[in-house]
Amino acid sequence: MRVMFFNVWAGICPEVISYVKNSAKSVDVFCLSEVNNLINLYSNDPFPYLPKKGKATSPNELNLFSLLRNSLIDTHIGFHSPSVRGVHDLEESELKVEYGLATFIRRDLFPYTYRTGSLHRELGQFNGCTSASRAIVSMTLPYKGGALLLGHMHGLWNGEGKGDSPDRFAQSSRALEFLRNHKDYEARGARMPGMFGGDFNLTSGTHALRMLVKSKVFGPEGGESLNATFNIKDTRTLYYEKDEREADFVIASPWLKANLKVERNVPSDHAALIVDL
Repeated sequence: MRVMFFNVWAGICPEVISYVKNSAKSVDVFCLSEVNNLINLYSNDPFPYLPKKGKATSPNELNLFSLLRNSLIDTHIGFHSPSVRGVHDLEESELKVEYGLATFIRRDLFPYTYRTGSLHRELGQFNGCTSASRAIVSMTLPYKGGALLLGHMHGLWNGEGKGDSPDRFAQSSRALEFLRNHKDYEARGARMPGMFGGDFNLTSGTHALRMLVKSKVFGPEGGESLNATFNIKDTRTLYYEKDEREADFVIASPWLKANLKVERNVPSDHAALIVDL
């Protein structure tokens, strides 16, 4: 099984659609963040929009989910999980657009269950350079005669870097509670492996990240940070100009023996994290 965790940068680079489509030949599950979904436009045409706040120098693609879904229609089933009603996570809009996570699962994989929830604040709240609402997704997939718990999130941004904060401690606790409840609901045994990734907006030295890694959701002895195992300290691309190069992480049950590679030559300011099981 191959899983891609990828922040698609709100479609600022239109080439992201062809990149995802070309990757579909080998990727079973796409876990994507910063995906806009223009819910009142039934079209597969682009809808670029220049935000008034935040990333106000490059148009965001508001119809990104539909464009991605159409490009993958022959191979994957897509789900959009909104965290904010509005453009990106900075402003309200008269347009009926939602911003959040997208998940695309290979058509023949047939997930047992699929859940989405809220990690921070409420759907529909706008930040204005404070911490915006955030979503989480988890699913159980067939794996080696049993099941795999797979989850992803886009961690909150508070305008003050990627260090520890009360909001981030709370976010880690809520994420673990969400994953733990899903795992317990499945009743598939304590040895059901888990994997959790995405743009966490954290660094490897934060307690908020250690809370996630050490959780028994991933096994009796906790999980494994694949970034640490494979010495990944840079998950950014040339589009990103700030000094802090960590943001995206993958945590997995140790007995999965997962392999992580990072693709930086991608149309986003985030690298794509690709995990092979």
